[in-house]
Amino acid sequence: MSTFCFVHPETNEIHERVYQSYKDVPKYIKVEGVKCERCAMAEIAGQGGQQASTWPVHSNALGMSQKEDQEKYRNFLNKKGLDVNFDSRGRMILRTKKHRKAVCEALGYTDMDGGHGDPFCG
Repeated sequence: MSTFCFVHPETNEIHERVYQSYKDVPKYIKVEGVKCERCAMAEIAGQGGQQASTWPVHSNALGMSQKEDQEKYRNFLNKKGLDVNFDSRGRMILRTKKHRKAVCEALGYTDMDGGHGDPFCG
């Protein structure tokens, strides 16, 4: 049995499915009525739900499970000029490195393991 990845065309969220045989794997699946095509790059990357290109990132660290809390975060960041969304598992979707840096800095977060251009508060 192997895991195969399918990407949502609007949110870039990766949906994983397990199939017995390669012959059983469809070219696409439907998730809530939306056609999600197979994403071999996500399978090759082996990043458990992250595309090989890295962006967008679905952040567990910045995510939250409650819809009300997601709305509070969204409203707070919207007031700072930042647009954020959450995937169906409550993870915040960070579109680019620049977007991630802006969100983290707006929230006062630091990435102590980050490299050049990553959020850091000295």
